[in-house]
Amino acid sequence: MGILIKDARSLEIARDLDVIVLDKTGTITRGRAELTDWQWLSEKIDKQEISRILLAAENRSEHPVARTIAGRLKEEGVAEAELESFESVTGKGVKVVASGETYLIGNYKMMEAAGLQIPEDITEITERWISEAKSVNYIAHASGILAIVAVADPIRENAPKVIEALNRLGVEVHMVTGDNPKTAARIAKAAGINISRQRSLRWASWNM
Repeated sequence: MGILIKDARSLEIARDLDVIVLDKTGTITRGRAELTDWQWLSEKIDKQEISRILLAAENRSEHPVARTIAGRLKEEGVAEAELESFESVTGKGVKVVASGETYLIGNYKMMEAAGLQIPEDITEITERWISEAKSVNYIAHASGILAIVAVADPIRENAPKVIEALNRLGVEVHMVTGDNPKTAARIAKAAGINISRQRSLRWASWNM
């Protein structure tokens, strides 16, 4: 059946399992993120220059979302800008300096830590994206938020069927992820995972 078994003991243990925890990315989802939405906050922004800085920053990041954004920019023929410094901030995003200016690319936590105000109309958009199980990234400068980007990782077609089969066998299925709790809940529900059970767990968010 194409299943690799470590040893006989593993099979003996598997027979008695009544709870299984699945990683979201690459297990429940395809593990290949897709850029779904991009919105600039002002027409006055030098989109070409910011895109060049963004590409340079995301090319240096190891996060899947960063690779997705960088891939889209390369497809559009964007060339990298010269960066004077690059810093990865665990659980938040990246901080770069280009032409003497500091830029932040990351999640809401990063914007909050920097004391940047998120406009109300932008909050409405990002909340809608999150409700659609998309991860939101902010691109910002000292002057404020420049753009917001949404990335989604589609659920594997066979994931709901596998989870349903496990449930029929009496196995309780949980999902572990670093996504925003709202995004995580929506993905879990779409995959057929009992949301009420997940709420009994402590959510941990460390996404970029």
